[in-house]
Amino acid sequence: MHTCMCARINVLNSIYLYKELKRCIVLGAFDKKIGKNYRKQEHSDEKELGLEPRLHDTPEDIFLEAAANTIDFHPSRDIIAIGDVDGDVYVYSYSCLEGENKELWSSGHHLKSCRKISFSQDGQRLFTVSKDKSIHILNVEEGRLVTRFSKAHNSALNSLLVIDEHLFATGDDSGMLKLWDLRKGTSIMEMKQHEDYISDMILDRNKKLLLTTSGDGTMGVFNIRRRRFELLSEPQNGDLMAISLMKLCSSGGGESPGQGIAAGSSRCTGGKEKEVGWQQEPPRLSPRAFVLDAMALALQHCPTALTIHPSCATEGTFPALVMANYWQ
Repeated sequence: MHTCMCARINVLNSIYLYKELKRCIVLGAFDKKIGKNYRKQEHSDEKELGLEPRLHDTPEDIFLEAAANTIDFHPSRDIIAIGDVDGDVYVYSYSCLEGENKELWSSGHHLKSCRKISFSQDGQRLFTVSKDKSIHILNVEEGRLVTRFSKAHNSALNSLLVIDEHLFATGDDSGMLKLWDLRKGTSIMEMKQHEDYISDMILDRNKKLLLTTSGDGTMGVFNIRRRRFELLSEPQNGDLMAISLMKLCSSGGGESPGQGIAAGSSRCTGGKEKEVGWQQEPPRLSPRAFVLDAMALALQHCPTALTIHPSCATEGTFPALVMANYWQ
């Protein structure tokens, strides 16, 4: 009887280990506690032996317990901020030297998914927005919560754009856009022109026009200096997920290059517009011409490729961001 019981326990243990191993192999990621601790031990052994850390072309992967929703790079330091679906915010320093990625601090102030994260222009503050309808501003050095807007919108927040040291904009799931002034501690402009969530926002080079994309398939233009709505594009097929400024080259007829806009669609086609004249249907581009992920299109500078792994998440890994300064 005792022998049978031991055999049964061994079989159950084998099944459990097999399932765990299969889970990690299929999803292409180790569990954070296993993979991260293993690498720490490996690096500590190398230091004890007096070996110099190896230099790689890219930093090592960062492993998270939950799927990453949003990232942002520090404007002047090798620091990356990450927000995940559990509402947690992590700030890491990264390096191409093996074993030199370090978690500086983490924050769990949000009650629901952290959907967008952005450093201030001087890199001293970190702005975060969440599905819990709140806006948080944290001190980058310590991770201390500096400012909180608990019920910033009536709907879940989805997008964020830091404009300068005083102004920032937020968009929510209902299509509401708000412009905030930290000097007044409240919103100074509220407009709802979109019928669905605001997915992304950018500012023109003159910092006058705020451009938005939405799940209703339209792009919007808002004048933040005069605090008024300017125009809305014709609806496109599929949700518009991302937007970025770009330069349009001259066609050879002597026409000087103009400022253009690239927008990414959920239907895997790219559209571009020149000088925001949106009365006409924009030309369609091959999916190969654009990376239509919201992160990739919005990214205008990426110091180096970096991969972030949510441990054993549905998609396995968060893609490396390698799109660097595709327009000058």
